[in-house]
Amino acid sequence: MGNPVRVAIIGVGNCASSLVQGVEFYKNAKKTDFVPGLMHPIVGGYHIRDIEFVAAIDIDKNKVGKDLSEAIYTKPNNTVRFADVPKKDVTVVRGMTHDGLGKYLSQIIEKAPGPTADIVRILKETQTDVVVNYLPVGSEEATKWYTEQILTAGCAMVNCIPVFIARDPAYWQKRFVEAGVPIIVAITKADKERSDPDRVKGELSLPLQEFGWKLLKGRYLNGSGTFNLSLQNGVLFLAPQTIVVKGKPVPDMYMQGLRNQNFAASLTNQPDVSAVLQGLQEIQVNDGKLIVVPKEKQ
Repeated sequence: MGNPVRVAIIGVGNCASSLVQGVEFYKNAKKTDFVPGLMHPIVGGYHIRDIEFVAAIDIDKNKVGKDLSEAIYTKPNNTVRFADVPKKDVTVVRGMTHDGLGKYLSQIIEKAPGPTADIVRILKETQTDVVVNYLPVGSEEATKWYTEQILTAGCAMVNCIPVFIARDPAYWQKRFVEAGVPIIVAITKADKERSDPDRVKGELSLPLQEFGWKLLKGRYLNGSGTFNLSLQNGVLFLAPQTIVVKGKPVPDMYMQGLRNQNFAASLTNQPDVSAVLQGLQEIQVNDGKLIVVPKEKQ
């Protein structure tokens, strides 16, 4: 493609490090090459190398003020260094904190001094196309605040944490439609040897009242889990099989009810999504790969 996809990152942690390194590592991948985490090196006419990082936001004093290429390797980041990323001329700016600095994270990082940068101005000046949200899990208020900035700047959003933005048809979906920009939810696929290769692994944040626990209104179950993913008669099913909270598995007496829930129900009920799913024969995870089979043309 002639024009790059200009990307801004919120939260320069391990996930951001893997993304930035991955773009550098696979920038010369051929169309037929296997790239872990991607089905194809070229999607919609765009190659991996068409991704250009133009802005980065964080609150860690050890990262703010550094070039993105240096910040991704700065502690407490501990992602394997598999690529040497050249200088990007992208300085990490001071972001908004809100609830983005939890109890445990606050013990290992210190907030950068100074005021929050003008996020809308930065996104506009850098002509950002897509903003990727890599805030820590549980950063609900911070994510909502950044979503407002993204909408005001007229950018697309990829939300990589379990704060329910895209699933809210009454407010957030309407806002993105009115702004004429897309929002995408990214699910982390299990890729570790100890993970079940036929399941999806991801972070989750569950409003407990939606599952019949009315006394826990306003409370969330935050953790990680493994899910069965399938397509049945045009309906996408995403059912949890295991959930771990603070290193401990959720007791089976509670999991029995949760395993009957379809976490993709609200997504399937969207007309545009439903239309796409109707054109598919099968979706499954097999041996660590996501397999999507379209229906044969009649």
